[in-house]
Formats: sequence, structure tokens, C-alpha cells
Amino acid sequence: LALWIRTTGEGKYNLICGGSGLNPRSRTTSGWLDLGINDGQLWVRTDAGESALRHNSINDGQWHHVALVVATNARTLDDLSVHVDGQRQSWAQQVDTSAPICASMAIYGIALGGSHRPVWRNSKRKQGVVSFDGQIDDFAAWYRALSATELGALYQLGCTQNLNASQVEANSFGVQ
Repeated sequence: LALWIRTTGEGKYNLICGGSGLNPRSRTTSGWLDLGINDGQLWVRTDAGESALRHNSINDGQWHHVALVVATNARTLDDLSVHVDGQRQSWAQQVDTSAPICASMAIYGIALGGSHRPVWRNSKRKQGVVSFDGQIDDFAAWYRALSATELGALYQLGCTQNLNASQVEANSFGVQ
């Protein structure tokens, strides 16, 4: 999943909220995978908890390319990566990347920049997070996990040729 964002907002906002349907570890809860921003720092939230990423602040009023990569059959945080402006980011603090997660987006779909949907009234996902204060452009999703090289090339195409993801074939990012 990839998108361009621009914000000067302070606070905690949703960028991508993904419902993942039934959690294979629990009959009473569903899994989820969210990407958000808090005072210019990105975070990822799964059913295993929330984890911040280490990178320069991106609430500077400039456009930034953000990509969330979910490996096929993702089972842990090791199977996720976040890229900002073509560069893979690391976790801001020690995170148990082997913690099991449920990260399939196949059932409930994706919400961009808004509040979580669908959620229960008492959901932990609603705590302290509001709709995105900024602009979102050129959201794209692929049926496979893009490589770091492909994401870097996609970022460069957006910067240098003003191309958006819909103008680029999924297998022709200019990389071999």
C-alpha cells in the first residue's frame, strides 16, 4: 500500500485503516493493520499493539511518499515494513518483531485518512485517534509485496517525472 501525504498537523491521525477479518488466534476479536501519524512520526498498529517508527518528522508541509509493505501471509511484525520517501524505516524503540499478528486485508477493506471502520463502540482502535489533518494523494495497492528497490523507483518516478502509481505498470518500475 502506498500513498503521498502532506500535513502540518500536530496530534494523532489515521492514514490507512485495514480491517483484516477474523483473528485466527481468537474467536471473539478480529485482527487489524493500521498506519498512522503522531506529531509527524509514523506508527503501525496491529492486534499485537502499536509501534512507532524512527524517521525524520514528516509534518513539515511537504509531500512525502509513504508505503506499508505486508509480506504474503504475514504472521509477525518482521513481515511488515514501512518506507518513507523511498527508504525503509526502522522501529523507534525495541519492538518484539516476533509477536504474532493478523494482517490480512481481504475481508473488511481499507479506509483512508478517516476513523476506523467498522469497529465496535468500545474498540481500542478508537482511542485518541482522529481523521487525518492533511492531504492524501495517489493511494495505490498491489496484490504482492513490492521490493525496496521497486518502492525507491516508484518514489523517484513521482518526484522526477510527476507520475502517479496508476500511470506505472506494476512490473515496470524501471528496475531489473
